[in-house]
Amino acid sequence: MFEQFSDRGRWLAAFLVAAVSGCSGQASVSGKVTYMDKPVTYGSVIFVGPDKKASSAAINPDGTYVVEGLTPGTARIGVISRDPAKGRKRQKDENDAMAVKGWVPLPRQVEMPDNSGLTCTLNSGPNTHNITLK
Repeated sequence: MFEQFSDRGRWLAAFLVAAVSGCSGQASVSGKVTYMDKPVTYGSVIFVGPDKKASSAAINPDGTYVVEGLTPGTARIGVISRDPAKGRKRQKDENDAMAVKGWVPLPRQVEMPDNSGLTCTLNSGPNTHNITLK
């Protein structure tokens, strides 16, 4: 009986260490992307976590975004916003019209997370990070 308790105790200790260290914790991040103090109305944000896993999300016409399923730690960020008027042909909706109307080109250097110079530190759970481009 003592051996069974010992095995359970070891398993419980291993589980608690993993939980406390954040190994199983996921992070999410939301915020607003701006360029020259105006919302970026179209495109995508890309976050590359410390595990080298990339996660992305669309930028909404008001500049907001939400990325989920990230690994906590320091993330590198890229922002891509190509001319929406030159995008794929698809059924247009009201959001597309808003994106085209407010779109301005971004510096190409911010597109690649490895070269953009944009980073943030993510904790387990929800995070807020506004991306301000100049």
